[in-house]
Amino acid sequence: MGIYMGTTEIAASRTAGEIQELLAVSGAEAVEIKYERGQASGIAFRIIRNGHPLHFSLPIRWKAVYRIMETAKAKSRGRTKKVDEGQARRTAWRQVLRWIEAQVALIDTNIVELEEVFLPYMQVDPDGTTFYQKAIKAAAETFRINPDLDVEKAITELKVGEALVSTLDADGAPSVVQRTLVAPPRSRLGPVSPKERAVIQSISPFEGKYDTAVNRESAAEVLAQKASDAAAAAQQVEEQGEVAQRGTARQSPSLWGKAGKAAVGAVASSAGAVIAAEIMGKKSRASPVSSGLSAVVGTVATQIGGAAFGRFARGLLGGLLR
Repeated sequence: MGIYMGTTEIAASRTAGEIQELLAVSGAEAVEIKYERGQASGIAFRIIRNGHPLHFSLPIRWKAVYRIMETAKAKSRGRTKKVDEGQARRTAWRQVLRWIEAQVALIDTNIVELEEVFLPYMQVDPDGTTFYQKAIKAAAETFRINPDLDVEKAITELKVGEALVSTLDADGAPSVVQRTLVAPPRSRLGPVSPKERAVIQSISPFEGKYDTAVNRESAAEVLAQKASDAAAAAQQVEEQGEVAQRGTARQSPSLWGKAGKAAVGAVASSAGAVIAAEIMGKKSRASPVSSGLSAVVGTVATQIGGAAFGRFARGLLGGLLR
């Protein structure tokens, strides 16, 4: 894609005259062209706002256009015509004209206020310093001075992937600012592959600990189930009578039902360990009776006093049965 207005043949002086006329028609006063070494380099004007004169200075940075044209020519390997300063000046002036036309149209239709678009170019100091220039200077002064770097100029020239960086020294003081390249992020959106996951798991100290999901019954679930059972029982009593309700089986297991289930599991596990030891010709310290009793006590204690109390009861009973 070529540079906007990059092939214009309209002289910079003619474009400057068009800008003067446009600003004058839009209410600007004292519109004048600034010159540098005999070449038009910018435009200045004054606008009366709420009875106060506001002075603006809009530079024409043709050198930036020239650099872009040179870069484009280098990439084309000579297929584009020779770049000259005159073309860069004509292009820059024409671009500024089109930009001012667009801003004036937005202001005339009250889409934006004048200050919103021209504020950076408003002169804020008697020496003609603009708001933009003062903001750049203020930003540059926040860095620790680097005698080998013009920070104000660098701020306006930073390219994609560049940054001004100041780190902390060993004693915690900020180092001098440096212009540097920022490494692009190396992250990835999406899940890791099975192979990558296996490598990470193999070196993790928690390998195997969380492989199996455990969804224990919470206190909130127990209370919610009890409330639901009570409501259902009350409704049944109202509809069928108390006798019919008493003959209905419990909808959720009782405390002793849970304890019995835990005991059966513990006994089966302990018995399996004993049988396996007999087959292998080894001695087993497992006791189905003590395991079942410990499971019952632990389950009841957990329901009454919580998980910590349950573990304490299992340990205490286990010690007594050894």
